[in-house]
Amino acid sequence: MKNLRNHTTTLLDPNVQSQNELYGLCERLSNGLPGLTGNTLLLLRLGVPTPSAGLAFPQALREQMTVQFYLDARPGKHFIRHERPASGAEPSGGGPVHRFWLSRLPIPQKHQVIDRLGL
Repeated sequence: MKNLRNHTTTLLDPNVQSQNELYGLCERLSNGLPGLTGNTLLLLRLGVPTPSAGLAFPQALREQMTVQFYLDARPGKHFIRHERPASGAEPSGGGPVHRFWLSRLPIPQKHQVIDRLGL
C-alpha cells in the first residue's frame, strides 16, 4: 500500500539466464499479483508500473518477453498470448492466452497503456 500512496515504482531487474526463466517469472508474477492475469502481463510487457506493487521491468527484459497482442479479436475484447519459449529444434507450442480489460485498470495505468499501444 505504501507504493500506492507515494506513487513510486520499483524497477524489478531479476537475474534471468534464459527465456524459460523469464517465461516462468512472468507467469508467476502475473498469476500472483492482484488483479486480472492478462492486465498484469500487459503492464509488465509495456513497462507500466503495476497498480498493486508498482513493479516494472527494465527495457531489456521487456524486449525479451514473447507476447502477442490480439486487439479487438472479438468486438470489445482484447487478448494477450504469452508464448512459451521453443525447446530445442521444436517450434513454440503457443502459450496461455489471457483476456485483458483496459476498463478495469486504474486511471493512470489505463492512460499509459492506451498511449503505448496506440489505441
